[in-house]
Amino acid sequence: MGRATFGELVQSAHRHLAGTAAPHHAGGTGGNVEEVSRSLLRVVTVMGRYLRDIATSFHDLPGDTGPALAPWSRACLQANEAATNAAGFLIRRRPPSRWPAAPAASPLAQRLDAVAVSLATGRDLLQTHFAADSHGAPQQRSEWGLVITSAPVTRALLAEIGALARQTAQHGANLALSPFPGTRGNGNARRRLSAACQWLWVLDASVRAAHQLEPVTEADRELLRAIPSTPFPSAPC
Repeated sequence: MGRATFGELVQSAHRHLAGTAAPHHAGGTGGNVEEVSRSLLRVVTVMGRYLRDIATSFHDLPGDTGPALAPWSRACLQANEAATNAAGFLIRRRPPSRWPAAPAASPLAQRLDAVAVSLATGRDLLQTHFAADSHGAPQQRSEWGLVITSAPVTRALLAEIGALARQTAQHGANLALSPFPGTRGNGNARRRLSAACQWLWVLDASVRAAHQLEPVTEADRELLRAIPSTPFPSAPC
């Protein structure tokens, strides 16, 4: 049995978001806006971790810093800001009524939870190729480490995050604006969910602007997807 690849995990995330983005309302039951917001926050949190990893890779690449940032470095900064702003609209201002929180009942929330798990597992897979040195700085421990931190694969990874942000935003925004009576959630919760989704679209737009200037090739995407896990556990990060 072969090792798992990053492509398998990111494709799993895409599959959970595939299909109609219309609010689920079969049988008179719609989405729960607060549940979906909690699940979306989990997705955005994992995306933020990827974006911080990507920012570190861009920082270490020659020629990607300075007064006029290269397109993908600039896109990464804008994407980080957009993800932070999206999370800010999703964070609850009061603690949950119970802990641990009950499993999501809303179909969309369940799908978003599955996306968060797939993305987190994918990031763990990438992290297996690095370990901390005696000073706590990450160092590569496989030949794939150089691939992961290379400019083409770093750009391909940011493009994947942008595409997932776009898909996720469409689902969340459709729920926030849903006219179906079975869709539960007060006006403030809907507005916050809608605002978070607007920021996810900003994230995607930043990435697509960079792609227009320096396109990600299909070969770069295939190389990203081919990254396998290592037999070693991932380093703490």
